[in-house]
Amino acid sequence: MNMLTRAITPLLASVALLAPSHLVAETVRVPQDTKYVVRLDLQAFQSTALGKQLFEAAKAKALEEISDGDGGQPKFQKLIEALGFDPFQEIRGVLISSSNYEHPEEALVLRVNLGKTTGNLEGLVLGVPGYASTEHGDYVIHTASIDHGRQAFGAIHTGADGNKTVLLSARRDALIGWLDQLDGQSPSDVGQREVDLGLDSKAIATVKILELPKLELEGPPANIAKILTGLDFNLRDDGRDLQAVLSLSADNEQHAEQLRQMAQGLAAMAEFAQSVDPDNEELKAIQAAVRGVKADRDNLTVKIQVNVASDVIAKHLEEMINDK
Repeated sequence: MNMLTRAITPLLASVALLAPSHLVAETVRVPQDTKYVVRLDLQAFQSTALGKQLFEAAKAKALEEISDGDGGQPKFQKLIEALGFDPFQEIRGVLISSSNYEHPEEALVLRVNLGKTTGNLEGLVLGVPGYASTEHGDYVIHTASIDHGRQAFGAIHTGADGNKTVLLSARRDALIGWLDQLDGQSPSDVGQREVDLGLDSKAIATVKILELPKLELEGPPANIAKILTGLDFNLRDDGRDLQAVLSLSADNEQHAEQLRQMAQGLAAMAEFAQSVDPDNEELKAIQAAVRGVKADRDNLTVKIQVNVASDVIAKHLEEMINDK
């Protein structure tokens, strides 16, 4: 699976700033032991000013990386011919889940939303080592051998609107669960669970931590980890600011209130530090970027929202893309 991960990661990263469609809120079906789910709504991001700016920078960088002094277009055109579609135009959304933190590829479930075509993918898979195929209802389950004798499974689903969904997984049962859900069928395996990804049309990224990783921590981080039972993260763009919302679930109300007070206190301390050292360049940069921090509690859940200026984020990310 490491080979598969290495193969798809650059492609997903290069197109993660573009999508001509829109993913809506949904409940997804994943294996019962899933530890986290990550959804990237590429359409929501590309439709923002920040997304458009960074898409252009990322695409230019990608072409630069494959260029032989020709701008990279000839090689990219060959890639399009090989795939049978333009990944910058067809890839519309990505969802990833896994039940393994140390080796996520060993329990990976990947969903890639495309447009109306999967190009040559089903033909290209015939050349993958150890290829075989089986059937599940109307679907072909493609199987390939990967690292250390493990297998990877893949399938293509066509929606009522004609849009395609490519499913890849290290687990056949997870793949079948996805196919059944996309067809509106009830779960066929009791070893599955449903995860609500929320309702937010402006969400760019959603992360659901269903089981916290076991980390060896010391000091304040260890104290916080002991009282946490869950963690969610949501990133959205309201047109002016990026809003990062971190939701922390505590084991009781007293601990939840402690988390709220901690978040509110840290925000106030940051403002205090800037006031006593107004010439500190790092503190001034933070003040220019952060437009507000708010912490609220609802029973056992504490929501911490940080608003960050989109133009500041765009500048820093573009510098990162261009290795400045």
